[in-house]
Amino acid sequence: MAKACCTASRAGGTFIAEVASDWEAGRLLTPGLFDETPDSLMREFLGLSRVNAHEEMADALGLRRGAALHRIRQLWRLRGRPVALDDVYLPAERFEELESHWLRTSTGVYAMLQQRFGVRVKLVSEQFRAIMLPREEASLLEQHGASLDLPVLSVLRLSSTVDGERIEWRERYCLTQDLAYTVMTR
Repeated sequence: MAKACCTASRAGGTFIAEVASDWEAGRLLTPGLFDETPDSLMREFLGLSRVNAHEEMADALGLRRGAALHRIRQLWRLRGRPVALDDVYLPAERFEELESHWLRTSTGVYAMLQQRFGVRVKLVSEQFRAIMLPREEASLLEQHGASLDLPVLSVLRLSSTVDGERIEWRERYCLTQDLAYTVMTR
């Protein structure tokens, strides 16, 4: 995890706070090798757009149906090979000033939220399913060199601020033909 320096009144000084990883406790590892030191995944920012929240998303984020959301799309690579695709949804009203160049130059969405908005993110819950990729995501991954003839692992994440305000709905598609999504406990 990256570290960032933050000033606080905690004992009247400065302390080091970790910036949350967009992967939280999840890692893509060789199946069966729990003690493997994973290679760093490289993040490629693909785009920022506005969409409307569908009913399930709106309910989970405490928004009205159709509320404006920012959609951040990013591709994760391991040794140059695509291994995961993220669609991150954030309430547009809460992050009105969000700019794509901040996402291009950050190490991830969580780092950008902390650096630009002072928001620290914490995981509320994750759901895992094996699915066939939706057509748009499959096409995008194939354009980036991925082979997609098997189901992928879909990870649906809901996150909040440390104060409990729900702010993120993330859909991650992991290509697990050669890798296993492993949750590491701390």
